[in-house]
Amino acid sequence: MNHAVGAAPGGAGATLPEPGHGPAPSREALPDFTGVDLDDLLPRVSHPALAAVLPGLAARSRRPGEAAAYHEDAPDMRAVD
Repeated sequence: MNHAVGAAPGGAGATLPEPGHGPAPSREALPDFTGVDLDDLLPRVSHPALAAVLPGLAARSRRPGEAAAYHEDAPDMRAVD
């Protein structure tokens, strides 16, 4: 059984593979971006989704005790063109 997740190009429904039949998770470590200066990055961002979330990430990085992000903190992406 495949699980529909949305429309693919051409109108056909996109599907996910059966559990256990997809690619194996990568064992490669994620890159470490802890040294990135988010305030320096802000004026150079052109991607709308990144531009929407980066100000909040930059503000949190200046307040380490509040570094956690929650789903409710997400900006309203319907307003992003």
